Amino acid sequence: AIRIRKSSLFHKTLNGAKVGSELMSVIHTALKNGINPIDYLTALQQHQAQVKQDPFAWLPWNYQQTLQALVEETPLAA
Repeated sequence: AIRIRKSSLFHKTLNGAKVGSELMSVIHTALKNGINPIDYLTALQQHQAQVKQDPFAWLPWNYQQTLQALVEETPLAA
């Protein structure tokens, strides 16, 4: 929390500080759950529509099962 407070002093806008703080929170949560934050954030961006429909399924501790379910239900191209 102290690092976030110190680094937030250098954001140019209040909105920028808020976005930075939210990203740090998501990254920290992913790390605490043994999830690679880059992979996690990439998956969220690649599946934006699904994330909006069911955010709970895309929490760091759920998203890998959700990705696996998507792979299993996607028909293979012939």
